[in-house]
Amino acid sequence: MAKELADIHKHGTPVGIKLLSADDFQTWYLSVEVLGDSIYQCEVFALKFRFDNQYPISSPAVQFVVDNKYQAPIHPHVYSNGHICASILGNEWSPVLSVVAVCVTIQSMLASCKVREEGAVCIWRHSPPSTRSNECPDLQTTIVTYSMHPRIRRRHDGTSMNLISVNTSV
Repeated sequence: MAKELADIHKHGTPVGIKLLSADDFQTWYLSVEVLGDSIYQCEVFALKFRFDNQYPISSPAVQFVVDNKYQAPIHPHVYSNGHICASILGNEWSPVLSVVAVCVTIQSMLASCKVREEGAVCIWRHSPPSTRSNECPDLQTTIVTYSMHPRIRRRHDGTSMNLISVNTSV
């Protein structure tokens, strides 16, 4: 990790990615600005990286910072508490990946979003027809994000709503 941090200090980071703090080898904070033509264009998000003693053999725990200054993006692969669902942070992790590579991947994931599709709508559209309710979330008035429970979503105003029943094991 010392080598990785020294490399960041010496060579910098790609455009739109900044090291906010790395006071120790357990927790680092980086910011990611979304570039290009995206629904998140010019938005800045903060990421918290937590490392265990097995890094880089094991992946870091990475999540969006959610506090008074930063919020998690409204995205089907991001829970409202900032947790990220990405294969490179799980079974596709490789020790050759770096903190900067993870930031670039997340930056790219957000930059590729051209249309806002809420998590529940995505689940409803891709679930088998036999598991769908006849009710569909109102796409015009409700913007929702993932919460920890797959059947409860958070509106933009912070209130919760029960949504359709879906088979999440598919």
